[in-house]
Amino acid sequence: TAGTGSCSVTDSVLVTITSPPSLSISNDTSICSGSSAQLNALSAASVVWNPSANLSCSVCNNPVASPPSTTTFYAVAGSAGCVTTDSLVVTVLNYPTLTLSADTAVCPNRPVNLNALSNGNIVWSPPANLSCTICNSPTAVVANTTTFYATANNSSCIVTDSVTISISNALVLSAGSDTGICKGDTIRLNATANAAVTWNSSSTLSCSACNNPLAFPQQNTFYVALASSNDCTVSDSIFVTVDSSRVQANENDSIYSGETIFLHAANADSVEWVPAGSLINPKSFNPEAGPLVTTLYHVYGYKNGCRSVDSVWVFVKEPCGNLLIPSAFSPNNDGVNDKLRILNKNFSKLNWFRVYNRWGELVFEASDFLDAWDGTYKDKSQPMGVYAFSVSFVCSGKTYETQGNVTLVR
Repeated sequence: TAGTGSCSVTDSVLVTITSPPSLSISNDTSICSGSSAQLNALSAASVVWNPSANLSCSVCNNPVASPPSTTTFYAVAGSAGCVTTDSLVVTVLNYPTLTLSADTAVCPNRPVNLNALSNGNIVWSPPANLSCTICNSPTAVVANTTTFYATANNSSCIVTDSVTISISNALVLSAGSDTGICKGDTIRLNATANAAVTWNSSSTLSCSACNNPLAFPQQNTFYVALASSNDCTVSDSIFVTVDSSRVQANENDSIYSGETIFLHAANADSVEWVPAGSLINPKSFNPEAGPLVTTLYHVYGYKNGCRSVDSVWVFVKEPCGNLLIPSAFSPNNDGVNDKLRILNKNFSKLNWFRVYNRWGELVFEASDFLDAWDGTYKDKSQPMGVYAFSVSFVCSGKTYETQGNVTLVR
């Protein structure tokens, strides 16, 4: 109202109060260096962000922030001359440091140490073939080229690097499949490799520095082959089983002429006896033998594909016993073995006992068991040497003749 004297004039003005626009933004956040964060603002009014640097947009509600260092961002919402401001802090965290040992090449299955230098906690992967995974320096043993990854974590940011272990000059070796032989047999080993091969147990091999030695083991034996190149060595083995089973025949035995005896064999799957002429069923384990003269029988045994042999004597005795004549005598009048005579006298009759010198001349003859040769002929001492004799005698009504040699020693 304005007036002067008794006069006045009145007017009015309308003041409208406008509420500031609403504004809600995301909370403070952290990112790792080089990463980004999504910022969010809710408002019915237009929103402007600043500083605008390192934002994907500044006049927008949801910019992406990629600050290189910790930054405070302000959001301003304006409407009808009123503004509302809020802020948030994007904290930029540093990655942990991580330095790995260099890639390397090793022989297959040779241990190699990996190393990680970091100010964070280290985890290695894949875990197979590592001595530890939550450690800085595990030991790796690999047969093939493998890449291992180390992850460093400082509770906020994670960094990963890798190291590759390559297999240098990968060696290939095969000693062959396990096998078996019969005792006393040999077998050719056959190692295949892409490097020079050597064998152990060389005492039962024809050669040790070769791929294909001839093996002659006497017992079950592991043969180990080694292939070497550029300080790398691989090995493989072959097991040779030696079948040492042997057929066993009974002990030597004797019979009288005209009798039979059963032979016996054991420790075989099948057998065969020779000579078969005086045997009944020579392929039996217990054949009946009726030899007319003293005979050596051989039995061949077959087991596990192997053949072995044993033998047994069957001595054929005459009912009167064997004729006993010394193989040497010394007629030197010392009272010991001075005369040549038949030692056993269990025969019914002596037809003759004749001695001949080297020219076939008869130098002694007797028909009585008590007679003996004193080493003389025509009253002369005979020289040292080998003399032949023949004997004819009667035993159990049968006449027998035999011959032999005797040595005169002076």
